[in-house]
Amino acid sequence: MRSCVARSAATFARNMGASRGPCALVSRVTACPTLNQVTHIHMSTTITTHNGRVITPEKEISLTAQLIPQHVENFPFADSRRFAQRITSGQFKGKLHFFALDFETTGLTRKELPRILEISIEHIPEDKLPELQAPPPPEGAQPSNIDPQSQCSMESPTATDSQYYSLIDPGIPSSIYAYTYHQINRSDVRGKQTMADAFNEIVKWVQKFSSAKQGEEDLFVFVMPHFAKMEKITLAYELSRANLEAPPNWVFVNATNILEKNLPFLDKIQLDHIYSHLYGVAPQRLHRADADTKTVKECLAKVFPDAERFKDAIYLEMAQDVSKFL
Repeated sequence: MRSCVARSAATFARNMGASRGPCALVSRVTACPTLNQVTHIHMSTTITTHNGRVITPEKEISLTAQLIPQHVENFPFADSRRFAQRITSGQFKGKLHFFALDFETTGLTRKELPRILEISIEHIPEDKLPELQAPPPPEGAQPSNIDPQSQCSMESPTATDSQYYSLIDPGIPSSIYAYTYHQINRSDVRGKQTMADAFNEIVKWVQKFSSAKQGEEDLFVFVMPHFAKMEKITLAYELSRANLEAPPNWVFVNATNILEKNLPFLDKIQLDHIYSHLYGVAPQRLHRADADTKTVKECLAKVFPDAERFKDAIYLEMAQDVSKFL
């Protein structure tokens, strides 16, 4: 485990904040967790504060969903259901472009709402889905081989023909809860580009895929790996904070929902379990933006090697989207 274990109680107290803010969620951390405690957090997906209060991902989502709309007024994300109706009725004139999108955040603390500190977008060309599948695992590979300490090897920012990746300086430290998952230190992102700079670069990068002619409109569909509702809320808050607008032809869908509907026999619908079922081994990395977009892309390519089935699944999720928050 990285320097988390060695950090002092005072450092964690400063990270969590000593005064009450808009998110009075947990009491100040008064003791640094031991290695066993941190490992337990990874396994149980919960964190217990020193006063016994338990925070789960579901609780964090619920609190974030309650708090952020207070800071985001009339933020216009595209209505995916409206686009789905236009597409299926033949009214949509243009091309659809698909991307896997993920970001890591600072988490919800007593003083601050979540801010984005790492983002990755990967293009998913629907006509090349079989080529996007992960290669077969090496002979003798163990079923569980996730390395929680593995790092992203890309420079920040990186823009290639198929991917945009960047670390982002959120201006605040992560909560201990969020850090336990992504292990991105404050020093890792200090001095990196801001969310405003990164998003402007992302818009330019995405737009290069446009093939719209006069009178047509391209649609950019972002497949998000986990909780599309929370991620949309967080993105809306970040763009609002930076005085930026979401492009009107961007829609967001939940990859987990899409995969669940096509793998109904799985007992756990989590990204690592889905990947393990499809490929026989666990993904080598998780909880980093670049790792999660890669995992989503490879899962979708395995379940939907046919372009038409892939697009039909996307349309269905768009039509049933219930993740609107305003």
